[in-house]
Amino acid sequence: MKQIAILGSAGEIGEKILNILKNDFNIKAGYHKKHLNRMNNRVTYYHVDIMEYESLRQFVSGSDYVINCAGSSYMNGIYVAKACAEENAIYIDPFGDNFLESQIKADRLDGIFILSCGCFPGMTGILIRHLCNNLDKINFIEGFTFDNQTPGIYGIVDFILSGINGFGESDYYYNREKIKDTKIKIIKNNENQDICFQKYYTAEIKRIIKRYSPREAVWYSPLLSADIKELMQKAIIEYLRHKNYYIVVDYAKKIQEMILEKYNNEKKYCEITIKCSGEEKGEIVNNSIKLINPFGSNISAVVIASIIYILDKNSMAKGVYYADDIVEFSEIKTHMNSYFELYVNDKLLDLGGISYDEGSI
Repeated sequence: MKQIAILGSAGEIGEKILNILKNDFNIKAGYHKKHLNRMNNRVTYYHVDIMEYESLRQFVSGSDYVINCAGSSYMNGIYVAKACAEENAIYIDPFGDNFLESQIKADRLDGIFILSCGCFPGMTGILIRHLCNNLDKINFIEGFTFDNQTPGIYGIVDFILSGINGFGESDYYYNREKIKDTKIKIIKNNENQDICFQKYYTAEIKRIIKRYSPREAVWYSPLLSADIKELMQKAIIEYLRHKNYYIVVDYAKKIQEMILEKYNNEKKYCEITIKCSGEEKGEIVNNSIKLINPFGSNISAVVIASIIYILDKNSMAKGVYYADDIVEFSEIKTHMNSYFELYVNDKLLDLGGISYDEGSI
């Protein structure tokens, strides 16, 4: 039985991954702060400080796969990736994306590294691939994700700092070339509420364009309020001036409080919607897919668990990969439970009754 090391096992994503995989793998669960009553007797727990490299390396040692759900991927991803390379373990990150790929290549790390394995980016790219793969020609791709779950502090930190290194550019889309467009789009969410979205040209969309060569590709992200934008801009300015990561953490805490206040009384859910238009055997085909779950962290956990099961059966060459390089949506569906709602061309599909331990998904 292969061994998985999970960093951040007490967090939203880490704990859910643990509960899906614990019956099929030996699991070492790394934690920095954890309540004893949340521990699982099927898992071995270790106190780990990622910034103490020898402690991190000892934790990674002997593991086949290491899932990094601890803190900010932007700040600690390269340290964990380095330890994995030295200990011959496969590195898996819910985020990471292009900035971590650049660091891995700059440091010439030798190993297998799988990035963007979360809800967005991750499941979003997998769903786009699912709609596009059977088409002969892609004309148009459009998508958005909406999640009113209060994000973790380090998720906010990653969102702020990854923008510095080109993860996403607001107010841009693709139509045979990158085009600036500041127009706001109103989209009704699953609760029939009008939500303001802006165009967001992400690293994932760039990879999709390279793979499928659509005529047009547009990704939408919820429009940030002016006060949150202001705090994010201040955080970036202060970080660039002082190179102090903890300044960004302080700003992230303030942003988290604002989001919590705004959405505290609303029903929690995460929605991903993708639309695709193309040609198959000379006929125009229009497809759509919508995935809904109470929490984006549930979606991230299922993506990563699916990747682990695929890696357990297949060998891979060394290199940097993304979730949509590894797993197809048909595989992910087998690990979804009744808390997931899946609509294909506006029809609700029956996903069956997969069950996990209480509280896991």
